[in-house]
Amino acid sequence: MDILHKLRAHQTVAPDSLRFYWQWSSMEDSAWQTAREAAAIPLFPTWQIQGYSSVYGQQALVNSAGIALSRQITEAAIPLRVEPTLAALSRSQIDELLRSCASAINQIDYTQSVAATLDPTYNKALDAL
Repeated sequence: MDILHKLRAHQTVAPDSLRFYWQWSSMEDSAWQTAREAAAIPLFPTWQIQGYSSVYGQQALVNSAGIALSRQITEAAIPLRVEPTLAALSRSQIDELLRSCASAINQIDYTQSVAATLDPTYNKALDAL
């Protein structure tokens, strides 16, 4: 954000000072899906089904947040694909980058907050076993 504010104020920044790196590794739920599709769920005790359902539901929420964040970061970088250098960015492109980056930072905060609930959810499920 500091780099974008400097660009907006017509200050010089290093040509390679603004980069977008992001990687998301999706969480797997193949065991849960297989159990559901094979109609094995009714073979488990109700308390265990509820525990697994909670874990996989929370994982899905975190996964959705991570995928949304990946999409936002990709979209935020569009002006950098349009212009060959940072110096070539127009004021409106810089403003677009600022808004997009601020939105991505909000999504990072959200993703971190929902991801923080996973460990307690996992621990609760493991304790129940």
